[in-house]
Amino acid sequence: MAFCSMVGREEKLSSNSTRVLLNLILKNKLTLIFHTNFWSLQYVEGYEIAPLLGNPPDMPSNTTRRSKEFRSRWLKHVTNISRKWHPAFYSLGNEIDLFYNYEPNRVDFDNYISLVAESYDAIKSVSPHTKVMIIFKIENLIKTNSI
Repeated sequence: MAFCSMVGREEKLSSNSTRVLLNLILKNKLTLIFHTNFWSLQYVEGYEIAPLLGNPPDMPSNTTRRSKEFRSRWLKHVTNISRKWHPAFYSLGNEIDLFYNYEPNRVDFDNYISLVAESYDAIKSVSPHTKVMIIFKIENLIKTNSI
């Protein structure tokens, strides 16, 4: 069972219905997986589907993964979830190769990589058994013979 979360939208995890569901998952010994993402998809001519960076609603739309405020809030978010729920798995971004391959985002990709490294350390500091992962789009890996 997976739960998605976005930085700046923690209230959804605190809702009564979500708490009941999370507790049922744990009570019935199902595997708890959390996923925190920072972008959504949009159609861009010439790229087909491209990632659109998503920031907390109260942050400027041009905020990058380098922003100290964004990084601080992201790290607090993943740490709090890990401390409270101790998920078996925690995913930090979905199909992140799309983020890299979309040219306007490429300069921010190194910021994302360093954020993943910091997130790994933060998650492990409060939930040592959580396996931290990122997800690639398999079609891109097959296309480039990377697998």
